[in-house]
Parts: sequence; C-alpha cells; structure tokens
Amino acid sequence: MWLPFFISTEIGLSPLMMGFLTSSFDVGGVIGSIISGWISDKVGSRTLVMVPMLMMSVPVFLMFRLGSASSYWIFFVLTPICGFLISGASNIISSAVAADLAQNEEVQNNHEALATVAGIIDGTGGVGAALGQFVVRIM
Repeated sequence: MWLPFFISTEIGLSPLMMGFLTSSFDVGGVIGSIISGWISDKVGSRTLVMVPMLMMSVPVFLMFRLGSASSYWIFFVLTPICGFLISGASNIISSAVAADLAQNEEVQNNHEALATVAGIIDGTGGVGAALGQFVVRIM
C-alpha cells in the first residue's frame, strides 16, 4: 500500500499510526464486504450494489489529494471508506463468480476449471492493484 510510505516521507507520522492507517483499510473492507453482501441479497442484484460502490470510490480516492501535514487526519477518515467501497465490491465480484460457476453444469464437476477461473479473477484484481500503484506514483 502506497499510503504508509507517503505518510512516513511527507508527513512523518509514527510507525504505530501508519499501522493503524493501513489496518483501517482492511477493517473498512471487512465491514464493506458484509454490508454489500447483505444488501445485494436483499436487492437481488449484485450489479446494483457493485457499480455504485465502485463509482463512489473514485471521488473518495481523489479526495486523498486534500491531505497534508496539517490535515493528515483526513487519511484516517478516507482510508476505511475506500476499504469499504473497494473491498466490498471486489469481494462480491470474486465470490459471485465462484458461486455462479459452481452452479454451472459444464464446470460443476471440473475442479481444475473452477480453480483456473478463480485464479484469473484474483490475478486480474492483482494487475489492477499494481496498475493503480503506478497511477498513484505518477500523480
């Protein structure tokens, strides 16, 4: 995650505070995964939950530019929100594909195909995360 590096070099927060900040993304992700899954079950559509979450994550991500040494507290607000929105949508995508594939008759008994598709989904997410780090670095 790029944020602890930025915080330590630009703002100079302690390692303990950087640890709290990094963990807050995962805490937001756990809460976002649970709530988004619950909402998608109630609504009956994963798309109606995922698309707004991902769309809302873009302005939240851009708001990180507002943080500075005097207003570093904003990172502690935005990081769990980003975790909530991004991890919530990401976990719906990966779990939904696995669940949908498990019900497909052609793939149902082929465990290698299920593992391959799950790897492709997670690998695509990893490539997206790597590209995101590159975009952050050039901004």
